[in-house]
Amino acid sequence: MNEKDAYIEHLENTIKDLQNQVNNLTEMILLLRKDKFGAKSEKTPQIDGQLSFFNEAELEAGPDEEPIIERKGSFYKRKEKTCVHINVSEGI
Repeated sequence: MNEKDAYIEHLENTIKDLQNQVNNLTEMILLLRKDKFGAKSEKTPQIDGQLSFFNEAELEAGPDEEPIIERKGSFYKRKEKTCVHINVSEGI
């Protein structure tokens, strides 16, 4: 009986270890998905001596001003549909 008890205990320990490993891998997958597909801030650190082309308009506009967006007309024109009528009964 001692051999069976030892084997059962070994199997229970193996199950516990595998459950811990599954939990750790699941947590890793969640963190990696969040890192890859989650919301990100696109802010980059300012490097001294490097020119910044995109921040000039933001600095001049000030924090209280909202940009004015105007939309004029549509972006494309659709072509008119044309139909060609063929009289089939004349050829018979």
